[in-house]
Amino acid sequence: MKNATGFVHKINRIDPALNAVIKIYLDFLQQLEKHSEGRLAFTQDLADPIIARSGWLGPYDSDLAYGQDLFDYIIKTGAVKRKDLSPFFKAISLLDSEDIQSLLKICNTLIKALPEEDSKAFYVRNLKPYKSLDPCEIFASEKANLDFYSLILSLITRYLFVILFRDEQPVKDEQIEYFQKSNAVLSFINVVLSMFSQIANSQTLAELKERISKGDNKALFKAVTIDKSILYLDGVKARVLTAQLTGDSKFFAKLGKAITDNPLKRIGQHGKTYAVLKMFWFHGLYKLTNEELYYFLKSCGLIPPAYPYAFEKFIQRHMKVKLVKA
Repeated sequence: MKNATGFVHKINRIDPALNAVIKIYLDFLQQLEKHSEGRLAFTQDLADPIIARSGWLGPYDSDLAYGQDLFDYIIKTGAVKRKDLSPFFKAISLLDSEDIQSLLKICNTLIKALPEEDSKAFYVRNLKPYKSLDPCEIFASEKANLDFYSLILSLITRYLFVILFRDEQPVKDEQIEYFQKSNAVLSFINVVLSMFSQIANSQTLAELKERISKGDNKALFKAVTIDKSILYLDGVKARVLTAQLTGDSKFFAKLGKAITDNPLKRIGQHGKTYAVLKMFWFHGLYKLTNEELYYFLKSCGLIPPAYPYAFEKFIQRHMKVKLVKA
């Protein structure tokens, strides 16, 4: 990776093919950003079963909400075979266990599926030391724990992207019907609303909800612009009732404007940079120096804040994790 001065950085602490995954993710973000209205637009026949389904409100609270239903839909469309997802699910199931050797064994299967030789070599080289380590050594410190699971997370993500984007299959009518009736549509809502918020606000909806719970009206206005169902939260209902009883007309004026605003009317200047960092920070990006990270993001097609001062301030504000020193 070459910076503006022509100095070549050889980063060996992250998967050399991670930028390919980030570019796919960035393309998805850019497609959302181009959405003129910045709003969901389901037909009534699709909206009705969603509204009627119990527990659909706020699916973005969990990163894995309805994830199995989405994978079932992907399998049904023929985009990927169930047997190809088995190693992925096996690896996920082992993440919370202390069975390190079984996890490393399934990692070998994931590595073999990667198309790039340098990427395979990266994981083989970095996972090799763990084969002789006692689990207590891996969990001995926060950094050791983070470094191990970051490596595993990066590999799992790479494998998932490889099998999902290997082939492109046309979607049939019966598959669309299944999508409408299953919880897969809720995962779709989860992803889209969260991406809208990250692009526009450089914050996830879950983060905004946390601020709302502490009485932050600005967070409420930002969140309700993206997701009107925020109004059904108990804390928000109490805030609305308080405003009604106290005659807080300014609150209602701001709330009304937020409800009717286009979610992507004021796109954050660095919303896509934030979204990429939020998604891939623990895939290894936290290991990079400020300079390495800046030029890596540029190589992915992003325009991050100016380096060094604005960029460092951006990282400290949003990621809340200090980068390693050069």
